[in-house]
Amino acid sequence: MFKKILKYFAILCVVLTLSVSGGVLGYIYKLSLELPSIKDLKDYEYKRPTIIYDRNGDTIAELGDERRYPLNIEEIPEMLQNAVIAVEDARFYDHGGVDLMGIMRAFITNVKAGRVVEGGSTLTQQLVKIIYLTPEKKLKRKVKEAILAYRIDKALSKKKILEMYLNQVYFGRGAYGVEAAAINYYAKTVS
Repeated sequence: MFKKILKYFAILCVVLTLSVSGGVLGYIYKLSLELPSIKDLKDYEYKRPTIIYDRNGDTIAELGDERRYPLNIEEIPEMLQNAVIAVEDARFYDHGGVDLMGIMRAFITNVKAGRVVEGGSTLTQQLVKIIYLTPEKKLKRKVKEAILAYRIDKALSKKKILEMYLNQVYFGRGAYGVEAAAINYYAKTVS
């Protein structure tokens, strides 16, 4: 009798595991159909301000909400690239867009603190949130973010992802990207 109950319990566990797994995979598949194409990122156009010049070519005014001056990754000092990676995503070159170790580390840190003190998002996930998604803190958005981050990591090089992040991230006072931040805070170019 005990062996029969154990057998049915084992079968029930397998069926439940398969059902839950199928449900999760179905949910992920459904969400993936709602996501934008990654193809557009290869030729991504940044929002830039409208710049008004005088007849001598000097800037009179900049119009628009976002001041951004995109640079190629080669124009951004390697020290700055490394500093951002060290602070935001130390395992940037080791993961596929989503860092499960980073998520677990952040989860444990947050549980110990009793509140959210650390995030587990990678640079790629942050880029996805900035370009495609809203900052809302919902599971659905986080799943979409992870799917897109994985896709972006497969479609673009790490250097291109870093370049886009460094040109897209908000640094305060209307400055988007490292060049605008350097000009805004130091009155110098990022170089």
